[in-house]
Amino acid sequence: MKLFIEYLDKHIYKVLLSIVLIIFFAIFSVSFLLLLNIDNEQQAIKEKINNHTLQFFQIQKEVNDIQDNLSTQSNIIREMQEEIYNLNASNDSNNSIKGEITVQKIVDPLLAISGSIIKDPKKRYIGVEILARAINDSITMRSAFFNIYIVEELNKSLSNDSPTAIIVAENKFSGSDISLGNVLLQPNELMQGWISFSIPKNAKIIGLTFDNGVVAANLKLPNLDN
Repeated sequence: MKLFIEYLDKHIYKVLLSIVLIIFFAIFSVSFLLLLNIDNEQQAIKEKINNHTLQFFQIQKEVNDIQDNLSTQSNIIREMQEEIYNLNASNDSNNSIKGEITVQKIVDPLLAISGSIIKDPKKRYIGVEILARAINDSITMRSAFFNIYIVEELNKSLSNDSPTAIIVAENKFSGSDISLGNVLLQPNELMQGWISFSIPKNAKIIGLTFDNGVVAANLKLPNLDN
């Protein structure tokens, strides 16, 4: 015991220093572990905040997508309503009429033709006076859009059972001082002019049509003016 006391007296400072170092390392270790635990908790909190933030933005995006879809559906419904309105409007008899084309007069045969036309003795010439008016839409007028349909009368030497072909007169020209011009008629605009045709001498006129690719009509023929 005496030896132990003497050892302590000689080495007291070393013993105390060792004890202090042990206590310091113990405190340091505990503090480090506490700080590490706090850092882990803070990291977990940051991850939770980030996750919540990400969820918030995802929810906000879904809300924006829903709003966009609702807006798109509203536009589609509006367009469908406009189409229905347009269809209903187009079914109105007044709005369905694009214009009127009338055959005012047919001169057969036409004697007063332009001097620049070389007459064919096997042909006869027809003059047709046209009156056209656009109503609810523009109409392109051109003499080339008119066709006159004819049949050639049967030769007496042929049998009555022989077929008669309906053909379209090919030659069209102005043939008159007031010829039908190439015009785009606007709504409520009116024009009048002549078209001339050359047909076989023995041909009979059976019909007159107009077709510009948009508007097509069979025109009523007036009495022939000889």
